[in-house]
Amino acid sequence: MSWTYFLKLLALVLVVIISYNLLKIFVLSKYKPNKWIVFAVALAVLTTTNMAKIDYTTIPGMASSAIFAIILLWFVDLFNDDRLEMKKEKKKDVKIKPKAKPNRVKNNKEK
Repeated sequence: MSWTYFLKLLALVLVVIISYNLLKIFVLSKYKPNKWIVFAVALAVLTTTNMAKIDYTTIPGMASSAIFAIILLWFVDLFNDDRLEMKKEKKKDVKIKPKAKPNRVKNNKEK
């Protein structure tokens, strides 16, 4: 592995992380598709890149890897959002009701 490939890969990682965070703030937060559809699209991008036999050291190969990484990160975010919403719903369902104390009524009538 040459140093130039390592530097390209490091630059790609930085570009993917920065672009994902920007997309998350301005675009992806507005859409809430089914998380499994997003996962299927990510797998489709990954498999079509492999089926087309694109070399990952070239620009198109790195671009397809970046697209796959962005879609996969979006899936992880959707998965975590659903999990957190389920925890919030469970907490709202529980209502604490006081236990009825029949002896209080008897004592209050006698006084």
